[in-house]
Amino acid sequence: ERAVHQQRIQFFEKVPFLEVIDEAFHAVCRWHPKGTLIDNVKWAKLCRQMRFLSNMKNSKHEIDMAFVRHSDARKLDLVRFHSILDDIASMQHPELTKENALIKTVWSSIVTLTDVNAMMWKEAKAMALRHESLRVCAETRIAAFVRKEIQESKSKEMKSAALIIQKQMRQVFARRFVASLLKKMKEDEMFQLRIKCATSLQTSWRRFFWRNRFLNHKKRKIECERQNNTKKREHLRQKRRLSLASLVYRDVIRIDTTIATVSIHLYEDVQTTMLLKVYVPSTRETFSFRLNE
Repeated sequence: ERAVHQQRIQFFEKVPFLEVIDEAFHAVCRWHPKGTLIDNVKWAKLCRQMRFLSNMKNSKHEIDMAFVRHSDARKLDLVRFHSILDDIASMQHPELTKENALIKTVWSSIVTLTDVNAMMWKEAKAMALRHESLRVCAETRIAAFVRKEIQESKSKEMKSAALIIQKQMRQVFARRFVASLLKKMKEDEMFQLRIKCATSLQTSWRRFFWRNRFLNHKKRKIECERQNNTKKREHLRQKRRLSLASLVYRDVIRIDTTIATVSIHLYEDVQTTMLLKVYVPSTRETFSFRLNE
């Protein structure tokens, strides 16, 4: 797994045994005379070369009986070839399960066929190449990703550096341009005259603005004082009006410990008002009641 290059011998045993059986069937079919099915002659030749059922006494009889059981018109197709191999493997290795017996039979005999062996080495080589190609592709992708990240980081750094350089250069050029422009404008008499006019205009405008603001503030203050004076005069007028009222009747009434004072006032507009004051000595409180006509 950790080798630089994968060897096909590492994948020889990983070739699917079903494909090995298929290749064995096609290899036997290519024997003389060529055909698409296996007859009894080719089957007997295969059994002799593979030494099927060599551990049994009547091996030839069992092989012929197996061919008779699984053949159709004395011929074997691919499906029947698989089934007859299962039967032979079960008889040759009865102590194993059906699948394990078939695998052991294939790896102990079938793989020795020349065509099958060549196919297996070819398939093992292809599997090794595929496995190595996957690793190479992964390494290539990882290397490409790393190079991409490195290039992107470098490009970002270069871009930010270029932007900073551009910014600084623009500032330098702008300062130089403004300095040269100001120098030319200072040397120009017309420009000096314009500066004086602008300064005078600004001074006049500021004077007008603050003077107008002060006058508005003063005007608001005078208006506020005028309103306050008006309220005060109205209050004095009401007070004077009350003072001009004449007392028409007044009497003091004593009820137990309570003293009540009754007074009637008549104002200029002929409005009559009764004022009732009650004094309670125990609490030293006075209560006033005003009744209008």
